[in-house]
Amino acid sequence: MNLSSYKFFITLFLLCYSAKLLAEDGAKGHGEQHKEEHHTEGGDKLDKNEESSQESKKGKVQIFKPFKQVKQEVAQKRVTVCTQNLENFGILKVAVTREPELTQEGLETKLDSLVRRFKSADCDVIAVQELLGDQDQATTALESLIAAIKTLTYRTFAYTLGDTNELSRVAYLYAEDKFEYLNHVSYNNLALPKLIPEDKELSYDRPPLELQLKSKYSDGFLLTLINFHFKSKRHGWKDPAGLNYETVRMQMAEGLRRMVAFRHRDLDSPNSVVMMLGDRNSHYDSASSRLLTGDLSINAFRTSHCRVGQRGIPYCKEPALEKGEEVGYESKPLFFSPIILDPQISKLPGSYTYQNISYFLDDILVANAALPLLLTDRKRLGDYNVGLTNKFQLASDHAMLWARLTLP
Repeated sequence: MNLSSYKFFITLFLLCYSAKLLAEDGAKGHGEQHKEEHHTEGGDKLDKNEESSQESKKGKVQIFKPFKQVKQEVAQKRVTVCTQNLENFGILKVAVTREPELTQEGLETKLDSLVRRFKSADCDVIAVQELLGDQDQATTALESLIAAIKTLTYRTFAYTLGDTNELSRVAYLYAEDKFEYLNHVSYNNLALPKLIPEDKELSYDRPPLELQLKSKYSDGFLLTLINFHFKSKRHGWKDPAGLNYETVRMQMAEGLRRMVAFRHRDLDSPNSVVMMLGDRNSHYDSASSRLLTGDLSINAFRTSHCRVGQRGIPYCKEPALEKGEEVGYESKPLFFSPIILDPQISKLPGSYTYQNISYFLDDILVANAALPLLLTDRKRLGDYNVGLTNKFQLASDHAMLWARLTLP
């Protein structure tokens, strides 16, 4: 085949292909015209196939949420509650009354360490103890904490301040993006139950503070916190009983448990959690600790059934089951410590160390019904989403405890 023949066939092919394209375009145009006429004749009605197609599109249900949305919803329903003894925190002129060598630079370092510790656990609510000063001075100190938290985390916290009958008091900080404030109650002037009838009536020097918050993301779920700070062992040599004031802490624990149980009778409610947290100033095996949970009642010590040992540990006779109430044993403890129940955390050094011995002076307690909300994995009973951190040691001589709830 010569060159001219080859060119002829190529030209013929292109002409045929162009004719085919023109024919297809014509048919398409005729179809569109027919469709347009059909639509005009039917008024505003759409073609039946088109209508059913659009209806099926409208009726489609989105089965899966975007991952980012699911992640955000999970984070919103996850609440981390922290408790921290601030170790004499206040404005400088007040703090130096407890720590004379403290400087402004040292106070700022302490403030920065506290805030970094709060951030390390992603605290949403922080129960604090040992906040120093009168109401105005304590407020100024809390506002400095809030400002530092906002600078570091870009979150806004509000506060609730407790009463005091001395220099130190308890308080709360809570994240406004997760909670709505409902109310608070101070347990000031609460008469404590007597261990011995002849003893004088006691009350709290640093009254416990109850705070009720409502979740913004979990159908109005209620979180009720009771922040406490019992009498310390400081100047324990002055205790007439020779027990470093353990008998005083016992009365404080009994009084607090009774009042919380009286005010919140539905501890098993699925729509709320009642949590006691703070600085007990005694180890978890002490008499005051067992009174606070309800494992024992003060009646056991009013008789010869239980006595308190030198370290504050209770020694009790084995009770007859049918006489449990009579000798002071409760049928069931009202509160439990996920910190002590957790197999990993309970084996760690305690929240406070004195003379190279560690103690769990601080604690978090919840009713039995709330324990499932603290599980790391619902399929693994006993493994709780709780922790203890000593990070940023200039923050305090106490470790910070935290518990992470997954709200329904």
